[in-house]
Amino acid sequence: MKTMQFTPLNLAFVLGLLSFYLLSPKNLYAQSSSHEGNTIPSEILYIGDSHSSGQFGQSMYEKLSSIAPTTLMSSCGSTPKSWFGTKQYQRTICGFWHKDATTDTKSKNLQTPHFLKLLETHKPKLTIIQLGTNMAAFENPSIFTESIRNIMQATEQSGSACIWIGAPSAKSKRVSKKNIEATDAMLAKLAEENSCYFIKSSDITVYPNSKNNSKKYDGIHYPSPEAKLWAENVMTRMDSIFRELGINSVRSKYIEE
Repeated sequence: MKTMQFTPLNLAFVLGLLSFYLLSPKNLYAQSSSHEGNTIPSEILYIGDSHSSGQFGQSMYEKLSSIAPTTLMSSCGSTPKSWFGTKQYQRTICGFWHKDATTDTKSKNLQTPHFLKLLETHKPKLTIIQLGTNMAAFENPSIFTESIRNIMQATEQSGSACIWIGAPSAKSKRVSKKNIEATDAMLAKLAEENSCYFIKSSDITVYPNSKNNSKKYDGIHYPSPEAKLWAENVMTRMDSIFRELGINSVRSKYIEE
């Protein structure tokens, strides 16, 4: 994958993150039940699917929000088309989670906001997209090429750095290894072409063996311990990206040794 050059972005990103770290209080979380539209601007914007509605997303939010103000929005069952569709909003399939410094709302009644609207609202310095598994559930994941490209290009044009987190490994006929590999290859290629970093989660995860046919093990979603480990491994990969972006001085504040 090509090395990205962020000369003007570097300084703004570093100063923004470091000023937040130096001047802001440690505990910014204040839970409320406000609507997902009542959001506050954040320097890190994170969107994802059902993986990010669970322990993986919670762990990622805790780590990222210790660096800078973070908004996490996860829509269960979502694909890039859900966030960059032809309509202004796409109805969530099985639940939506909005988390930031003043909001913590989970509901099946909320709708998935359009990605362009999120960029306009937050003007993030870093945008993280965790989408892959639901694309791999389709026989031909390439049908998402245009919407993936749209998200990556919109992120670049907004001046935000871009990181895309791919699908973790699975043990499911519906989300096959073959389709995960095809989705990863597509994402890696598009990331290379559109100035986005790609983290291949399938290389850093192993789906756990089912224990007594527990319902926790559906072959796709990760139980809490394994989800936390996935988040740790992703943050380790992000560490090298953060170093390239010039924010290695806050490493010890978000990576648990």
